[in-house]
Amino acid sequence: MTSRAAAAANTVDYSAYTIAQLKAAAKEKEIPGYSKMKKEELLEVLMNDVF
Repeated sequence: MTSRAAAAANTVDYSAYTIAQLKAAAKEKEIPGYSKMKKEELLEVLMNDVF
């Protein structure tokens, strides 16, 4: 499996997550300030790994 295929296989579709689920995922990834983020912000950070 190529690294691109491996990355695609590990991609999570966060768009269907609730805010509580998004915050739990952000906490697990140790994203600073996640508790004050709105759903759209959490989605952006989690899907793009920008933190």
